[in-house]
Amino acid sequence: MKYSIMKILFLLFPLLVAINSYSQCSNNFPLKVQGDSIILNDGTERRFFVSGMVDNNKASGMQLSTYDATEMEEELQSYVLAGCNAMRWNAFLKGIDITWDASNNVSGVKSGCLEALKDGLDRAYKNKIMVQIVLSTAHFQQYGWGGIDNVLGGIRNGDRVDNFYKMFTTDEGTQAYIDNLIKPMIAEIGNHPALMGYVIINEAYGMTDPQDTPFGVWADRTPRLVHFQRYVNKVVSAIHTAQPGALCTVSGVAGARQMYGDAELLAAGGESNGLLDHFQYQYYPIHHKATFSPFLNDLKEMESIWGGDSKPVIAGEFPIEGIETSEYNSVDMTPTEAYETLWGNGYSGGFTWENIIYKNANSTLKNAIDEGYTTFKNNHLTTLDPWEFWNPTTPCKDCNGDDNGFADYDNCGVCSGGNTGIEPNSLCITNTYSLEAEEGTLVGVTEQNSISGYSASGYVGNFKSNGHEVTVTANIESASIHEIWVYYHTPSGNKKLDLLVNGNAVGEVSFNQNATFEKIQVAKVFLTEGTNTITIRKNMGYTYIDKVELISDPVEIITNVDEVSENIEFDIFPNPASDELQVLTSEEIEAFSIFDGTGKSVNQNVNYNSNIIEVSSLENGFYILKCEINGVTYFKKFLKE
Repeated sequence: MKYSIMKILFLLFPLLVAINSYSQCSNNFPLKVQGDSIILNDGTERRFFVSGMVDNNKASGMQLSTYDATEMEEELQSYVLAGCNAMRWNAFLKGIDITWDASNNVSGVKSGCLEALKDGLDRAYKNKIMVQIVLSTAHFQQYGWGGIDNVLGGIRNGDRVDNFYKMFTTDEGTQAYIDNLIKPMIAEIGNHPALMGYVIINEAYGMTDPQDTPFGVWADRTPRLVHFQRYVNKVVSAIHTAQPGALCTVSGVAGARQMYGDAELLAAGGESNGLLDHFQYQYYPIHHKATFSPFLNDLKEMESIWGGDSKPVIAGEFPIEGIETSEYNSVDMTPTEAYETLWGNGYSGGFTWENIIYKNANSTLKNAIDEGYTTFKNNHLTTLDPWEFWNPTTPCKDCNGDDNGFADYDNCGVCSGGNTGIEPNSLCITNTYSLEAEEGTLVGVTEQNSISGYSASGYVGNFKSNGHEVTVTANIESASIHEIWVYYHTPSGNKKLDLLVNGNAVGEVSFNQNATFEKIQVAKVFLTEGTNTITIRKNMGYTYIDKVELISDPVEIITNVDEVSENIEFDIFPNPASDELQVLTSEEIEAFSIFDGTGKSVNQNVNYNSNIIEVSSLENGFYILKCEINGVTYFKKFLKE
């Protein structure tokens, strides 16, 4: 199989998303993210695991204007006695404590609310409970509580929903929320030692326009997904700027993780520090299929199923009684077994849905819940005190050894930025391009929008006859190996379509039957700068194509290459190599070049003899080998170590 060269130019909505891994070195909070784990920020790098409950109690959570310090203290002490180490606080659940100006923008919160938030955090710290604050929920776009004309908290429900719609969907509304609520809140609570971070939106999928999400909608007003992505990016950026180290997330079903990935947020809002620190899943076995379950799929399996970036994941909600069998779930788990499963599956913890059930539970159920938390704590958490060695006055060190510096490892493993004198390598940045099918060139197929779950304005379908196809064109700036992903929906059995690049056949792509739009990787090829086409053509037909996504490999980027292709009959060995690199081909090599990570030729540092290249003189790192054989150019990446 050959992969032909692709020079790609966007026809629609030119989008280049550059994501890097830089993060400020900060000791402001007891927890931090490392890879796909949350760890203690005390130099020990011990894994931290959330074992907590959700607080919706009216006098301690849900509505800050009705906050009661005594009840909050009792609530926290009940967590301690049960063996919890964390609480998810739905402090703004109904949104009725938020105030509005004459332009229907957020003007602040009711008197005493921010002081109540600070008091709750103070009490949590005294009881050694970490707190995650929920800032907004799907209830913000739901009339509820008496209907559209009912007045709740001094504002008509319909007006409240309309105001929140403006907050979510407009720059003016979002900025007013940041200036008049987020910034004053942070000024009030400061870098609080009990603050784990924030859920920017809880159950965002529940109020997202049905054409953008297939996971069920129950709100009365439904903004488009891109509005929420922009909103989240802007709010997270404001928090990360004012509170470096506070962990931010969006909580929802596992399928929503790809909607709030780094590339999607940056494309919508443009703030490079407005990216989520971790994902948060909700799972109820009576509602959600097995593919949504962190109890049936480990961390990497869920990433494989749903896509999205590699980040820590917390189970944001699941039943406090444990996991029971249902039409979607065939496995029973006690509360202890549920937490043990999350621990074993690589997650960073979980919050059970608590308030009503736990406070009103009979003694048998409450004892079972308490035993579940206590047993798990005794098994794993007795040595995971977030504050044991944490000292907010002790500076942390970045990868360059500076106190509280800004240097960090890039995606190629090089310590860059800060005081290193090394500029972040643009070749180590992952670039993501999104090409909407309905904006391409359509032959025989038509744009449609009757099936929910697509992005932008629609998708294309009716691959019924020979020659029916969609072609998208795009542009990238640097040559690199790219993954090609296709978002598709196949409702009636497994189907196949043909993939072409610049009119040349790459291969046949199989699409498995599914219930909604999903994505699949269909090829991995070299792309160089310039204009090229990607075509999806009828084979078996009756498949719907939403968009094509291109993702570059940050360690496989090369420059100044004119023509490339790849053939499975051409290979190299060993890889990694230390002394010699053997080119495995039965043909004569007419010419070769080796490029380092910047695209510079390093041929002068190697010797070649009869398909053997001596690489011992090269510095350790990634390289690209370019060989010309029978007038065709081949490329292979290799690691010198």
